[in-house]
Amino acid sequence: FLKDNLKVVLGQHDRCIPNSDTVQFSLAEIIVHGDFDPRDFRHDVALLRLNMRVTNNKIISPICLPNLDVYGRKVVDKYKRRSGKIVGWGSTIANDESSISCRPLQVSVPILERSFCIGNDASLFCAGYVNGTADSCQGDSGGPLQIINRFKRYEIIGIISSGRGCAEIGEPGLYTDVLQKLNWIYERISDSSCLPYLPF
Repeated sequence: FLKDNLKVVLGQHDRCIPNSDTVQFSLAEIIVHGDFDPRDFRHDVALLRLNMRVTNNKIISPICLPNLDVYGRKVVDKYKRRSGKIVGWGSTIANDESSISCRPLQVSVPILERSFCIGNDASLFCAGYVNGTADSCQGDSGGPLQIINRFKRYEIIGIISSGRGCAEIGEPGLYTDVLQKLNWIYERISDSSCLPYLPF
């Protein structure tokens, strides 16, 4: 990625209607994980350092990272048999760019045992319905798989990474395991509030 070609827009909900509440940032730096492999999407995570700090308001606030006390555990160990919520503006029909949504859509997907993702690196886990009920799709990559933590706040435990098609039977989506990346993230951010960095 070339940082000069990218912008970060916060506070935008409906991409089809201009909103005076949105705030746009340039990028000072893109930090890609050194072990990222585009062939199989292992270690599919990066951090964006913005050109200035973000001011929180009624529509802009950061999502929480998992608690440090769970660092080193895998998402499937900590959250198996739970459901997480995925959010994105991506396509609603596979390989159909005209189906991209104006507003973010969300759906709950179950976190699956590792046996559904045999052959994938521990940096990834899978979530979704084996029968193809619902899934993320093109345009959703980089979005959150989030849960409500014990403090009643959203916590990002996965980052939408890749998959075969959208909601294909027997092909749940792949997600970067944020718990496995906490050490890498905290080594590169300036404070525990995660600002001005955004994981994607």
